[in-house]
Amino acid sequence: MKNNQKVIASVIFGVVILALAGVAGYSAWSKKLSKENTNESLSTQADISDSKTYQNISENYSIKYPPAWYLDSYDPKFITITNYDSSVGGTDASLGAEQIQVRIITYITDSKKETLKSWVDKINLVDRKDILVNGTKAIRGRVMYTGEEESGYYTKGQLSGEYILFIANGKKYQIIYEPFGSKLASTFENILSTFKFTNQAINNGATIPKDWKTYRDEAGFFEFSYPQYAHITTGTNYGISDTRVTLKEDLTVTFDIVTSPDVGLCNDNPYKLLAERRGDQWKVVEEKVNKYGNEYSRLSVKDISADYRNLEEERFFIIKNNICYVIVNSILVDPDTIDPQIKVNLEQIFSTLKFTK
Repeated sequence: MKNNQKVIASVIFGVVILALAGVAGYSAWSKKLSKENTNESLSTQADISDSKTYQNISENYSIKYPPAWYLDSYDPKFITITNYDSSVGGTDASLGAEQIQVRIITYITDSKKETLKSWVDKINLVDRKDILVNGTKAIRGRVMYTGEEESGYYTKGQLSGEYILFIANGKKYQIIYEPFGSKLASTFENILSTFKFTNQAINNGATIPKDWKTYRDEAGFFEFSYPQYAHITTGTNYGISDTRVTLKEDLTVTFDIVTSPDVGLCNDNPYKLLAERRGDQWKVVEEKVNKYGNEYSRLSVKDISADYRNLEEERFFIIKNNICYVIVNSILVDPDTIDPQIKVNLEQIFSTLKFTK
């Protein structure tokens, strides 16, 4: 009987979690950008009112790009911007001069002793130039391939596209465009000129407005703050409780805390099993992360199926007080269509979460 109850609870838990659940454009856009960038400084800010803005809250930066281009933000540590639809099979295999791929990759620095020069030396960057990116010293150059790379795309002595490397806020930033010689290289310079560090100081709660409300769950041993415009709903089914903060009335942006007394559900993670069954319809990344002083198992899911493309959710699993907690950040529409402040508030709510026991 206990085994049957556990199976039923696992299924219910999974169901509950599931329920939470460009060239023409470039021409007009590019003309509005300042062409005053030089090799010494790429921090010039220009009027790009017709562009799209991508804000990466977890990696603390924002960047703008032409409205007709494509952005893949599935993994916030690996952002790709292209002037073609990269979801079409084979389009990335061999890029021509009419195409361009821009990647923004972030890493945690390997050690406190690591410097920009040691990093550049490690990846064998050639044709180096010192530049500035949003006021931060950076080094620009190209990688000379050995011919032994895993992709098999490169031959010995072949040079890459442009690499821009810099270190800030305890992270390494790598901005790349391929292929070298692309006819859209000047647009890359314009995109690069819009890179900004956001530095929102969310970790210490410095940006939390004083008029935010506080919600406290005595039985679940947690509390958090939330903006006045949002509203909270709660519900319990078979011992599994859900506290939801709705930031948009159409339920497309929500913050949930799901709790269960069965800690095995956190370890077995039935949602991961359900996600894996979706195969190539979902992209799933699992990793251990430290977020606001707590160690979580993070599950990032992006639905890339035909009906729900670009929908993104993050789930953070943790066991405390013999309770399985699942914190869920959900954006169920194209992130570019969401007010940037709402996305900031979503992260700010998480920053205020405290376990009271």
